[in-house]
Amino acid sequence: MHYKFAVVKNLGTNPKVNIGGKLFELTIFGDLLENAVPKREAQALMDFGKLFGSIDQDDIDYHPIICDLRSKIEQGKLSKMGELERLRSIYTLTYNYTFQFKDENGMIRPTRFGFIEVEPPFSQDMEREHDCIYECFSMKDGVFSILHYLFLGEYKLKRCEHCGKYFPTKTLKTKYCSRNSPFKKHENQSCSVAVDHILKAIKKRRKNILKYMSGYFPKAIPEFSNELDIALKKPKSVDQLNELGRLTSKEYVKEHWYKEKYK
Repeated sequence: MHYKFAVVKNLGTNPKVNIGGKLFELTIFGDLLENAVPKREAQALMDFGKLFGSIDQDDIDYHPIICDLRSKIEQGKLSKMGELERLRSIYTLTYNYTFQFKDENGMIRPTRFGFIEVEPPFSQDMEREHDCIYECFSMKDGVFSILHYLFLGEYKLKRCEHCGKYFPTKTLKTKYCSRNSPFKKHENQSCSVAVDHILKAIKKRRKNILKYMSGYFPKAIPEFSNELDIALKKPKSVDQLNELGRLTSKEYVKEHWYKEKYK
């Protein structure tokens, strides 16, 4: 087994991971989990190979291992560093890491090298700029090294309520990730921005509908409002936002609410 690639974590106000010379948001971990369950297993290896380099015989077991990893996360069986370390021997993980930060004089200070810990990595101010450098010897090492860093920094894994992919966060109160939204015509906006814009448009349509109803179909207002309120309380996934769009569309409103019995 030979050295393959390094994953470098830089943390400041905007943490990023450096893979093969390219910078990614921490959400790359969630993307790797999603790519572990493709239409064809061969495609997963091809996609991952493009990101991390050539594929060796050692990486053939990558797909089932990452599928198992994803399953453990979904079942809540993998959320702490101790649980991750127990998997090191099971999955034959071989990555090592070096943690270093800049001290008050701007000097680079290592707190850990390999398995030798100089001092607890995060005994220093978490906001201070630092690097966590991983040496990886297989593709599965690469994925687990990112997860290791997330647990080391006490990040939590959560599904984005909009796109449905995993993302790391310091608080579970955060609803949306920083990826671009998959919602049609909003692909250039982040999930949170897209949801905000879509809801504003829906609420504007609702206001116009209620204004028209009050003049011509006043008896429809309670039922229409109740139906929409129930839909608005649900998580703002792509499907749910499409449903809200349908409930406020001209065709639907005209067919269901603009009737003689509601006058």
